[in-house]
Parts: sequence; C-alpha cells; structure tokens
Amino acid sequence: MKVFFAANVWGKHYIDIFCNMTLPMHFSPSNIPKIAKDSKRNKYLIITDKKDLDYFIKKPIIIFLKKKYNIVFYTININKRTNKYNLISSLQSLSINLAKKEDFDYFFPFYADVLCSDGTLYNSFEKMKNGKKAVVSLGPQTILENMIKKIKSKEFCYDKYSIKINSQKLVELTFENLHPFHAPSFWEEKKFTTTPSMIFFRVDKNNVIAHGFHLHPVCFKLPNELNLYKEFYGTLDENYLTLLFESIEKIHISQDSEEVFMCSLESLSFGDARQASTSGNPSITKVSRYAERHTYLLHRQFIKYPIRLRSNLKLSKNFLSIEKKAREVVNAVLLRLSCPDSTIKYDDHISYLNRKYHIQELKKMQQFYLSYNVGYVMIVIYIFQCIISFIPYFLLTRFLKIFQIKNSKNESLIKIISENLKKKGNKYLIIIFKILLWTPFKIHETSEVSDRMSLRQLLNYLKMCLKYRIKP
Repeated sequence: MKVFFAANVWGKHYIDIFCNMTLPMHFSPSNIPKIAKDSKRNKYLIITDKKDLDYFIKKPIIIFLKKKYNIVFYTININKRTNKYNLISSLQSLSINLAKKEDFDYFFPFYADVLCSDGTLYNSFEKMKNGKKAVVSLGPQTILENMIKKIKSKEFCYDKYSIKINSQKLVELTFENLHPFHAPSFWEEKKFTTTPSMIFFRVDKNNVIAHGFHLHPVCFKLPNELNLYKEFYGTLDENYLTLLFESIEKIHISQDSEEVFMCSLESLSFGDARQASTSGNPSITKVSRYAERHTYLLHRQFIKYPIRLRSNLKLSKNFLSIEKKAREVVNAVLLRLSCPDSTIKYDDHISYLNRKYHIQELKKMQQFYLSYNVGYVMIVIYIFQCIISFIPYFLLTRFLKIFQIKNSKNESLIKIISENLKKKGNKYLIIIFKILLWTPFKIHETSEVSDRMSLRQLLNYLKMCLKYRIKP
C-alpha cells in the first residue's frame, strides 16, 4: 500500500498551530510512524505559500522529521484574499492530482487545525487494508485558546516532537471546550443551531451520541475515474465524497471514538471566528429544511449511524436509551425528507424551495463532472462551445431588455414579439431577432449566472492543469 498524506498550511498563525499541535499528533506512536512501518511507500506533502517557506522549514519539528520521514514542501503563490474554504478545496484538488500522478493508492487529507487521537490514523489505515475505500468520522470544533493550554501540557508530551493523547481524553477535552459554533448542536431546549450538519445527544458528562450528515473523510482510495481529478466544487465532505461514492457499502463509518476521533480548533476572535445562529428549540422541521438544501443521498445514509463519543473506556448504561431517542429523531427527519414534491410544496414551502435549490446545484455538478476527459484539445474546444452558445442568449436578453420586452421561453410570446416588431416596420430588428432565436432555447436551461460559473470552473481547471503539468 502506497500512502499519501497532504496538508495545506499557510500564514504564521496556522503554521505555529500546525507545528506545535497538529503535526506532533500525526507523528504520535500509533499514527504515521506505525503506518510507515506497515506501508510499501509513503509521502507527507505540505503545500504552503512561497512567502512562508523560509519560516516553515526553520521549525525544529520540521528539521527533525525530515531526517526520518519523506516530508516534502510544495510552494505556490497563495492569494490570501480568496475565501479560506474555497482555497482549501482548490489546494486539496491539487494534492489529489499530485498523489495520482505519483501513483499512490491512498490519500489522507490533513488540515492545519484538525487534531487526531493516538491510533486514529493507523486504525483508519487498517480499515483500508481490509478492503474499505474510505473511512469517515466527525470532527467537532473546539476553542483554540483553551485547547492549546491543555494539550501542550507535560501530560501529553510523548517526546520532544510528538504528542500522544488517547481518544477518551481528547473527547473529554473536546466537550469541555466546545466552540460556540457547535455548542448549539445538542438536541436540547431553548437554543438549537440553524446549521445542523451534526446533532449531539447528551448521555452524561462528556459522553455523547452523535449523528452527522457531513462526515469528514479521514482517508480514501484514489479513484480511477479521470473526471474525479477536476478541481472540485465545494468541500470534501459535502461535495467530493458524493462524487466518489454512490452508496456507503465501501465506506467505513467509524461509530466509536475509541477507533477514530478528531476535533478541530477555532479561535474565538482570530480570522474566521464564527458563531452558530440559533433559533429556539430543536425540531424535525428545522433539520429537514437544512437537509433539503445541503445534503445528498450519501449524507442521508450517514445520518442513520450513531457515533459513540466516549470520555472513558467503560460504556455508560445510558448509551442504549439515548441511542433509541436519537434514532427516533433521525427516522422522523428521513421520513420528512422522503415526502414527494406534491406534498412538500404546500405543506412546507421553505423545504420545497430548498429542494429546488439543491436540484439546481446537482445539475451544475453533473454538467461539470460527467463530461468526458479527453485532453487539452477537447477542453479548449468545449470552452469555445460554451462561449459561442452563450453569446446569442446573452445578446437576446439584452435585445429584449432594450426594447422593454419581457423575456420568456414561451413560443406564443415569441410570435407576439415578432408581430409587434413587424408593426413597427423595422425589418432590421426582425432579422436581428430571428438570428438571436437561431440558438435553441433548450440549450439555455441553466441561468446566465450558472453558465458563467461552469465556464469559470472549467477555465480554472485548465489553468491548474497547465500550471502543474497535470493531464486533464
């Protein structure tokens, strides 16, 4: 097995977090060191900004680890004005392409501020060895400022450059220092998040049952399908996983924190610090409305699986009763999601609108990912086709706007417009109008904005292929 680890880290703030906490946990005894002994070949790639490289490579932990492991830096010019999460997706796409180019089998996507317990990475690796094509779990957000003080204590220092913390202790620290963005995710009265990508059910102190739509891939097998190496739209958990897998048969969903547990760090004040908006008590309707807009069929299979987050080895006697309660909530949400359009349209119009939005997003993804990859020449040809087919539609909308004519795809209205132009006696306008109508309306089922977006994505993908010499 050939294993590729990839981390995207830039900016001194995140480099410090990565080198002081994240990287030492990756190299705890039962994580990468154990994988290295059991794999045929491995590589740890760090993508960073060219301006940050000098600061990065002088870190003592980097100097030490490079002597023992295959750690490689890949530098690019990072536009820090770009949205952080869009930039991460772009860099992850680049990492996936580089891993495939070098003929690796398995891919571990890392983040500068996501911590893992000792054993999490190797346990995931073992599942892949046994035939699974992906391992997924959840990663609650914790308060950065609090976690730094706790984890950098002598209690967890295995040696000078590694931090060893077991799952029970990391779960305990997570729920003692849960970030305000995730704190309202508990199914409890008074406050409940409006973005319930995961739902927590409290068992007792620092023991929790979790159900999640957007489970994050700890690792996955690199696909054979070339279409899946395009720069993906969205995030790994919300978008890319749904392209890799149609169902969960080949995915291992870790249901116990003893096997896999990760948590992320987020500041209360720095950078992208955020709060979850809350709106009263938890309800099936709120969760289903969110799910209509933001989840795919794969996510709706993920949500069925309870995940036990335990702060001690002994299983609490309350787990079974809370799991039953959680299952009833999830089943009710899934039942509501299965309602046909004819019912939901009138019974819950917000859910219906969210469903329509989601379908439009699916169409855009399908348009981009299901086209054939046939090299640079055909990509360039397709770009020109997009431009050529778009011009008549663009001109037609402007033509109708200038003459204050309501835009419609209705044929009878088109006849009415033609007759009105004839009455005005301007033959040239009639000719221009007929030329613009020469492009069939059925080509333009998507909106002008989405046409532009798909073209922009295609151009970005072509630019990336040329820049990094990746075959499209």
